[in-house]
Amino acid sequence: NGSEDQHAQTAVETFVNIHSKPGYTVDESVWTCADARDVAIDIKSSDTRALSFSFESLGAAPAPKVTLITIAANGSGALETRIPTPDAISEITTYSYKATINYDATGSLSCEYIDTISFDAYPQPIVELVTKSEDLFVCQDADRILTVKDRFQDGGFSPVNSNFSNIWSVDGVVDGSSNGLSFTYSPAISEAIGNKAIKSVVAYTFDASKVCYDTIDFNLFVDPLVTYTAAATKDEICEGEQTDIVVTVTNADAANHFNPIKENAFEVPSLAAVSVATNFAANILTYTVEPTISTTFTVDPVNTVPGCVANPVTFDVLVNVNRKGHIKFGAPSPKEVCAGSVSIEIPYSVVNPTEFDAIDFSSITLDALTCVAHTESSLTMQGVLNANLDGTSKTITLGKTVCGKTTDGCELVADNSITIKVNPIPAAPAFSATNSGITSDIDSCIQCCSNQGI
Repeated sequence: NGSEDQHAQTAVETFVNIHSKPGYTVDESVWTCADARDVAIDIKSSDTRALSFSFESLGAAPAPKVTLITIAANGSGALETRIPTPDAISEITTYSYKATINYDATGSLSCEYIDTISFDAYPQPIVELVTKSEDLFVCQDADRILTVKDRFQDGGFSPVNSNFSNIWSVDGVVDGSSNGLSFTYSPAISEAIGNKAIKSVVAYTFDASKVCYDTIDFNLFVDPLVTYTAAATKDEICEGEQTDIVVTVTNADAANHFNPIKENAFEVPSLAAVSVATNFAANILTYTVEPTISTTFTVDPVNTVPGCVANPVTFDVLVNVNRKGHIKFGAPSPKEVCAGSVSIEIPYSVVNPTEFDAIDFSSITLDALTCVAHTESSLTMQGVLNANLDGTSKTITLGKTVCGKTTDGCELVADNSITIKVNPIPAAPAFSATNSGITSDIDSCIQCCSNQGI
């Protein structure tokens, strides 16, 4: 109205478009056994706009392999991460990631949305074989304890909220006799020879649908039962001689893991072997012995796995040792003879331990003379002796050497020696008439005849 102040009032309405958060879903059922493997978390978009996800670890979560995913409208993608090494966790662990989602609201407006994406990791068993590789065999009708270890059970505890189990199987057939870390395999005596496929599956069950396990496979060889015999090649020998004690093994060919010969499975306590020889091809073990007295050698199977030897008994091998004979001669009568047919008496005595009736007197010889008779104190030696070819006398010696045999065929040794002189027979005497009478060279003939008692 002219004089009144007029105030203009204007009402302003402002419209703000609030764009909806991005539409997507994350597979909440994702979980994994912590066995150092990649894990993919599925993300599905229900949005008509393109979504861009960037990720970073929260807490102890391992760094993601994929840090940026762009998902087209109504598309899908996956966050990929890698679980830490198995010994990093011993209980159920939740790993979380910060997800920053960017999307276009309008052509000129970009929005950002923050979310947390998580998944659970469960402890993973790690199984190792404890049984040594050289012990991965068993003989028929024997036992072999097989043992594995797990990183948790070896420490004496199981992961939290889990149930432990171990399933053993042989050649694909589950054996329910054990569900622990040890398993005893006992093949029957009729069990086929060769490898058995053994499997151990150690598992931890956290609920009906979450089971983490590890498997180990190995072979166990079933060997046949072996038998053996032991005998001496000569069970009676003379003093100073050798004989062999031969151990022969059957069913111990090169394909078998247990070979009593190879494993030095025999012991001969009373044996002082000169040498030991092995023949793997023929499965023969030979002990060469030289006993000084009659000895029983006991062959005993030792160092054997129970059941590997079908006849785990000792063998007693007797070797009789016959002593050498010893004889001492007296002075012969006569001590000097003419060449030709002679008979000589020689006194003797037996030296212990040889007895009188243990001497083979017919084996005693002296040059061409042989013993034709004897008493308990003297020998009668007869035969034809020749002098030297040049017509000179010769000396023959008996004793200080092997002079005969005992009745068991061993040497008869003389402890002293005797000698006999053999003179040649002179040529026929030549007679001649001289003024001084008849002479002849008969002195030597008279002496020879005198020596031989003529």
